[in-house]
Amino acid sequence: MLTVHHLRVNGHKEPLGIDNGAIRFSWRLGSDSRGAGSESVRLYVAASYERLLSGSGDIWEKEVSDSNRLQMDYSGPSLEGCRRYWWRVAVTDRQGIPAQSEIAFFDTGLRQEQWKAKWIWRPGKRMINDFVYFRKEINLRKPVACAKIFASAHNAAQLFVNGERIGGSGSPAPTNPGKRKYVLAYDASH
Repeated sequence: MLTVHHLRVNGHKEPLGIDNGAIRFSWRLGSDSRGAGSESVRLYVAASYERLLSGSGDIWEKEVSDSNRLQMDYSGPSLEGCRRYWWRVAVTDRQGIPAQSEIAFFDTGLRQEQWKAKWIWRPGKRMINDFVYFRKEINLRKPVACAKIFASAHNAAQLFVNGERIGGSGSPAPTNPGKRKYVLAYDASH
């Protein structure tokens, strides 16, 4: 029996800030039988987990007949910024037996028009390799189901929430801030 696993969007497992321009879905097939493969592949993208459970890709569905297909580029309608989308892959093997993947998600990043933040800096002269520390306390009045932080920095940043470090080793990648600035998305729901 064929299995579908290792779902990725642009090479990442459940990414939090994908650009709308170029989205590539990929997956792997597994089987106990040597040489097994798929006869057809259908990819579903939905606005909610529940829609995918009911078998509907209300945002986009695409089916191809290709035994070697392990990736597919998104070619559906423009996706909203700062939104979670759910997806899965269904295949039919060469004997006509269907199989489908688990459901995965990806989040789109902030669009330019959604960005409301302003650059902050301490007063005085800015110097190369000058590091500063910023702290902001937020009091939440209600439980939070999902919290994302979009962060950028002139050089590199380390982000902490409730004293715990979130993310990598000090990102995003350096750029010329007059032309472009990379933004990273972090899940702060925990």
